[in-house]
Amino acid sequence: MLQSFTKKAFTAFLLATSAATVTAQTFQPPVATVVTYGDPNIKLPRSTSNHAMAGNASYLPSLGLGVVDLYVAAWNDPDPGALSEVTVMLMNSGGTTPVWQSSIIYKDVQDLEVGSRRNPGSNETTVLVAYYQTGVGHFLDEYKLGAGNVTGLISQTQLSNSTTYGRIQMDFHALWTGAIAWIDPSINAIKTIVYDNNVWSAPTVVNGTANQIDMDIAIEAYTTTAGNSIQEVHLVYSDGGLITESSLDFNTLTFSPPSMWPNVNDVSLAGPTVQSRLTLDCPGFSLNGSRWAYTYSDLSDIIVRFSDPAIAGGATQFTSMTTGALGNVGISGSYKMHSPTLNYEHLPAGGYQNDIMVAWYATDGGGFNNYIALRMDPTGSFYTSAPDYLDLPNAQMPFAPSPFTSGVALNKTDAKTPSSYSYATYYNVDPVTGTNQLHHAFHPWGNSFFRGEAPGPDLAGDSRISTYPNPFNDQLTVSVTTTENSVVELLLTDISGRVAAQTNNAMFKGTHQINMDKLGNLAPGNYILTVLIDQKKAGVQKVTKQ
Repeated sequence: MLQSFTKKAFTAFLLATSAATVTAQTFQPPVATVVTYGDPNIKLPRSTSNHAMAGNASYLPSLGLGVVDLYVAAWNDPDPGALSEVTVMLMNSGGTTPVWQSSIIYKDVQDLEVGSRRNPGSNETTVLVAYYQTGVGHFLDEYKLGAGNVTGLISQTQLSNSTTYGRIQMDFHALWTGAIAWIDPSINAIKTIVYDNNVWSAPTVVNGTANQIDMDIAIEAYTTTAGNSIQEVHLVYSDGGLITESSLDFNTLTFSPPSMWPNVNDVSLAGPTVQSRLTLDCPGFSLNGSRWAYTYSDLSDIIVRFSDPAIAGGATQFTSMTTGALGNVGISGSYKMHSPTLNYEHLPAGGYQNDIMVAWYATDGGGFNNYIALRMDPTGSFYTSAPDYLDLPNAQMPFAPSPFTSGVALNKTDAKTPSSYSYATYYNVDPVTGTNQLHHAFHPWGNSFFRGEAPGPDLAGDSRISTYPNPFNDQLTVSVTTTENSVVELLLTDISGRVAAQTNNAMFKGTHQINMDKLGNLAPGNYILTVLIDQKKAGVQKVTKQ
């Protein structure tokens, strides 16, 4: 096993400019404690998954460690005879240094997916592992955690007898609630089971899911505008041409119907442009309607398709993370984009999950080979993380290894039992040893940097900005505080990036009210207001024209 702890601190920004473009992109370096923990005998991983549970939800009194956070991860090499691994780490509540750790080695498996539940027999938290055993079928294993960093198999359940692989996915992010779904080629359909209050349902066939080649799952609870409470299992699946997002009523599934028709929420004709697996997430809880988002790559771009009731009519939207559509500097065409993942961010100060964090692997085939991230608002109008992209800790490789298939995962969580951190796992090649290494990174929820510090004076980060009224009719007033004599530029663009209005003002040190007027002729809708101080981006905000 490999384990190391690395503290990286940077005070300047790294500007990376590709030969394919003359525009510089800012990649924000992380400031993080990074845990590298994984077996170097994992030869050629193709994917990673993870799961996290905060100490007030994970319950392991027999270990005598007090209140501990649970972090479970997996990385999978699906080649015949190859080894794969599940890692388990316990941290002191809110901390990032392991106080207990162990791993479970698998062989000849595909899609190692991880979760946890409160086992009714022991009344302690146990670890769940779902996977496909090559040539045998789909399985669910359950492990107990014991003293001396030992894991013990409690049970093994065979979910299918399919001799052909089909993707299996799992979402367990509450104390007694979870769901598993898998593509079962033996019946040419997707099956699902749910777990509720210590009881597993029997498998249900999801009607209308023949010939699917990829799939992901997420659980969501929400209230309607009428105040009704709904809980659903969301699925996204693809047959290689169409991508379908659908949902099933969770409570109905608990009664184990033999089959069930889903509510189809969206169908997208993506065709052969999809060059990655689909990744889906929903907020653990939403007000006034359902929210969901999934992502994939076409190699040139990272695409997010999503639905949010805050958008007129709840109409499905899509956005690009790398073309500059969110107000960030575009990098499409400069890098190849691989293996995206996403999650809804938990708000640590209270409230409900809102912004969407997206992470992926980008490479120019030469010296830039990195896992990066970007966070956007839930309506897909602008980015909310620090400009323009976030480097993940220890994620840069000085060369493009071959063979290499990238993989990164962000944990799904909920509003009742959120993890202490947004948990990211990803792997790369150690340039010294040439072996693969699995990284575990911990990002504070709601932070604009990936475990970063507040931006310094070079980004005008100490400038205070507020905008009113919002929504606006014919005028916007922006309050800006500068720490020195500065030039303040306001840039108002529509969601396609077209400039709708612009001002440029020389200001003395202090607080100023800057007006943008004559906006009455603008079309109603969402706009992006960017504030630049001395040509450095100081803030980005979505504003709405009535």
